[in-house]
Order: sequence, then C-alpha cells, then structure tokens
Amino acid sequence: RQTETAMLVLRLLCASLLVTTTLAVCSDNPLYGKYNGFYAGKKTDLVIEMFGDFQCPDTKKAWQTIWRPAQKVFPNITYVYHTYPLPYFHNGFTAAQSALIIANLTAGHPGGASPHKPTFDEQFYNVGDSLFDYQDHFTNSATENMTTLEVYNFFAEVASNFGVEPKKFLAELQNSECYWAATARNWKWGAMHGVYGTPTFMINGIVDIEASSWDWMTWAQKIPVWMKQAGIKNWFVPIPPKE
Repeated sequence: RQTETAMLVLRLLCASLLVTTTLAVCSDNPLYGKYNGFYAGKKTDLVIEMFGDFQCPDTKKAWQTIWRPAQKVFPNITYVYHTYPLPYFHNGFTAAQSALIIANLTAGHPGGASPHKPTFDEQFYNVGDSLFDYQDHFTNSATENMTTLEVYNFFAEVASNFGVEPKKFLAELQNSECYWAATARNWKWGAMHGVYGTPTFMINGIVDIEASSWDWMTWAQKIPVWMKQAGIKNWFVPIPPKE
C-alpha cells in the first residue's frame, strides 16, 4: 500500500516538473505567464468561470445557450473560460490545444470584412464557437476508425477557416510543447479546484455544483442579483436567447 502511494506521488511530481520545465522553455511564447483562463466581458468584482471540454455535448449546450448569450446580455461582468479536457473524450485535449494554437496565430489580425483586430482571448472565443459547431465531427464514434494524423488533419481544416496554413498548424500541434503545457496547466487548475466533470461553474471563486443544471432563465434571474450585490449597474433586460 505504501509503495503504491509512493509511486503515485512520484508520478504527480514528475508530471508537475514536466509542465514547469516546459513552461520555462516556452517563456518567449505569448501563452507563458498568462492567467489561467480566457476572459470576456469587463474586469469587475463579479467573476463567473466555466470549465469545459470542447468534445463534451453538455459543455456545447451550456456554451451555446448560456455562456455566449450571457456575454451579450450582461457584458459588464467578468467571464473566464477554462479548458478542461476529460479523459473519456479522446479528442478533447487535442481540441483544447488547437484552440490555443489558432487563437495565438491569428490574434491581432482583422477577420473577414471586419477591420477589428481581435485580442488573443477574443479570438479564443471565436475559435471555441467554431469547434462546438463542428463537435459532431470529432466525437469518439466519429473518429474511432481514424488515425491520429487524420484527426490532426481535421483540426487543421478548422484552422484553415481562420486563415492558418494547415502545414503551419500541424507543425505547431506536433512539435510545440508550449501548447501542450498550457493545456495541461489549464487542466491542473481545474483539478486543484475539485472539478471532475464539465461543464462546471464557479461564482467568485466558489464552485456551484447546481449551476450546470440551470437553464437560461435561471441564469438570467440570478446574474442581476449578483450584479446588484457587487454594485454593478445592469442596463440590460434578460431576454431568452434564440434557439
């Protein structure tokens, strides 16, 4: 029993050392030193955080019917999204890495006809929208007969929609340890807070285990109450998002 415990501790220490060492090597990468999470809204005293897996259907539903609509209806609070790939979704980790790569390679460049140059965080959310739209293409069943390279090529196609050359994307995905380390750090952050499933929500640093079951109207009723408690003015009327 003691031997098993010692081996487990050793594995955890090795994993932590690997992430720390890799981040040190990647110190010139824009992801290095970034707060764990991806921001939307404004910096306020009301912070709602979401842990999600791009391959998780429940995360997709929450993202599309609650998370993104809330940012439009209540834009004057703080939203932070954390990638938290689960082990039983085979492509969740690769999807999370892909989001970082695409956002990092395209942030600061105008998209389409718009002159606006998205920040890294803004572009991460744009990529997230796309990944959830394509989720059915990289489920376990959809990719069970695909090789790892074929799965990578699928995400390269998603990257090409944002103007990233597939060869450039694949080089970053296969050869850069920086994105692996950043994704692992996101996962460790969630594990440290006791996250074991997705989606999981935190309100001002406290995990609310019931929040993942709330529908839009429940969120739309609770957020204004929290805003009032935080002294934040609410200029918006909560309207249910269109299906």
